[in-house]
Amino acid sequence: MRLSLGYPDPDAERKMLLGEDSRKKLVRLQRVISAAELVAIQQAVDDIHCSDNLLDYIQRLVEHSRTHGEFVQGLSPRGALALLRCAKTWALMAGRGHVVPEDVQMVLPPVVEHRLNGSVEAGQGVRGMAHKLMEEVKVIL
Repeated sequence: MRLSLGYPDPDAERKMLLGEDSRKKLVRLQRVISAAELVAIQQAVDDIHCSDNLLDYIQRLVEHSRTHGEFVQGLSPRGALALLRCAKTWALMAGRGHVVPEDVQMVLPPVVEHRLNGSVEAGQGVRGMAHKLMEEVKVIL
């Protein structure tokens, strides 16, 4: 998954440039959750249900990225797994025990933007490619 935070404002960037090496700050970090809590969250994500119809939708998204000319390189099996896992995580954060199409659509751009390569003819940036994929592959449940 790739997230963009944008650039810092000039004052913040100056402080960063003049500041302490960020690796030295690691020793002062406070633990937020324990290893056991992290494992429990990961297990809770694994336990989120994804229907066969929703798996079909994910597979149609992946297949479309692989077979249509506007994508030079489609989504890999690892990309498909990342999409499913992130959709399950989003559902968990929303308090649901199951994935809905909106979960997949919400996480699709940050999960696939760095994985998709668009053709020159498509004239789309990578960000547009993820949205194009969602527009062209309809949810059928």
